Amino acid sequence: VPGSSSFSACMLAALKAKRWQQVLDLNTKMIDAGILPNSQSYFGVVLASTRLGDRASALKAAESALDSELPINHQGLNLLLKALLPDSFGDGSIASVRSNLRSLGKQNKDLVVAANALSRSLRMVETEERRPKRTKDLENCEKMWQTCLRDLCVLVHQKDVL
Repeated sequence: VPGSSSFSACMLAALKAKRWQQVLDLNTKMIDAGILPNSQSYFGVVLASTRLGDRASALKAAESALDSELPINHQGLNLLLKALLPDSFGDGSIASVRSNLRSLGKQNKDLVVAANALSRSLRMVETEERRPKRTKDLENCEKMWQTCLRDLCVLVHQKDVL
């Protein structure tokens, strides 16, 4: 019986071939088989959904990853930011994203709290990531990235309502 790694490998092949719908179909088969997706499969679904113009499915995958407490890092969050908040992505650096989030909050007062929350959580993880490896608290970093993901999902929902 194939596991999540086998499905992820197939999804990666489909991603490389730019067969976006096949990625989503494989994800559905995996879930229907009772296999829990891993980080790679969630991010594959986000990318495929985005390429197909289905931002709602990309957000749903992000929320599922959050609910499953899957490990996330800077690369994973960048993919999600680029997919869900492309106008705030900038050059992809945390500093650029934070600056764009502050601008978003200034432009739309209804988003200021959520935009600032994501900006603050990005600042916290940025500070932790800059610490030398010997003093870095990896478990705390994972929790901080999860907080960033949660704050991202909240902001996207609020932005979508407006």
